[in-house]
Amino acid sequence: MSRDDVGIDIIDMPKFKFELGDKVRKVGGTYQAEGFIVGIAITTTGDIRYVFEFEQFPGMLHIFNEGQLEYVGKGVSY
Repeated sequence: MSRDDVGIDIIDMPKFKFELGDKVRKVGGTYQAEGFIVGIAITTTGDIRYVFEFEQFPGMLHIFNEGQLEYVGKGVSY
């Protein structure tokens, strides 16, 4: 699959709410947690997703949309 297959051009790349390394808090739902943004992805429909690594459980990852996260501060550097 290429970039052309999903209709996303480098020129049209969206602005991301969070950056790699940002410390964020997972909000809403049945649990809250703090962690770090360790990856950013764009779905084939153009939606932005963030790979979140739990601070309390290093190595444990979950994928969230930006509405499920809030910025806490600068975290780790890449």
